[in-house]
Amino acid sequence: MKILFTVVALLLSPFLFGQYTQNIRGVVSDEASGAPLPAVNVALVGSDENYGASTNDNGAYDINDVPVGRYNLVVRYVGYEPFLARNIELNSGKERVINIELTEQVVTVGEVTVRAFSNGEV
Repeated sequence: MKILFTVVALLLSPFLFGQYTQNIRGVVSDEASGAPLPAVNVALVGSDENYGASTNDNGAYDINDVPVGRYNLVVRYVGYEPFLARNIELNSGKERVINIELTEQVVTVGEVTVRAFSNGEV
């Protein structure tokens, strides 16, 4: 009887003491055109470990096996405003889908003067 109890306890221990994880997925697109954005960095902040992904050619990303809890989602892409979603709660019951629209970043530069030279004169 003791042996049977020990065997059952050993077989069930990964399920009883295992850490619950979940997946986050979605699509990152341009706000104005709706076009998907490839190679966008998507990261979860708020844990000891780093979780993140890059979008594929269709703008889709998947972050798998994230422990349940609360996280901040940070999205960065060159030429676009950074995106931050705070306190995203991951539960063990259902995969989380977060679609994101990024806004183009407007950059102003100083004045540029163009001069033409003729006959080698300055």
